[in-house]
Amino acid sequence: NIIYEKSKKLTELINIFHEYSKLEHPDFNLIFEKVDLSEYLRAYIALKYEDIVESGFTIEVDIPEKEMEIKIDKVQLQRVFDNILGNSIKHNEKGTNIYVSLKEKNDIYEIIIADDGKGISKDIANNIFEAFTVGDESRNSKQGSGLGLAIVKHIVKSFGGNIEVKSELNKGSEFIFKIKH
Repeated sequence: NIIYEKSKKLTELINIFHEYSKLEHPDFNLIFEKVDLSEYLRAYIALKYEDIVESGFTIEVDIPEKEMEIKIDKVQLQRVFDNILGNSIKHNEKGTNIYVSLKEKNDIYEIIIADDGKGISKDIANNIFEAFTVGDESRNSKQGSGLGLAIVKHIVKSFGGNIEVKSELNKGSEFIFKIKH
């Protein structure tokens, strides 16, 4: 069992590293298509809702009914959402509240995925989007590859956007990404 579990973790790490290296390759191309971002985000949350609740978390969503048209790669944007939401669930205790919002400010769409969990120390938060940065003991994330948020940053930048994190220990984390439309 120990060997099997270790091999599963190694396979996962190899797959994550492969995905990261693909994003860095000059031949990597995004497949952009025009979507309604508010509808896309609503559908994504609806798909993940049951998993979030079954994991012992609550989720609050603030997505306007207004159509918000943008060109994105839907698969890669889902990877961004999966990574950030997955980290909230993986690194926080049951009972943590997750908050997802979408706003339009001038010609920019702002997506926020936040939680009121353990938070991230300033030292880690300053480098969280760099490859191989892993969390501190307060987030129990020594098992992570340190590539997930580097992949997120690369994808968001390839959309012409940017991402930042605001976090305070024992108060939660807020991932804010902005994409021009």
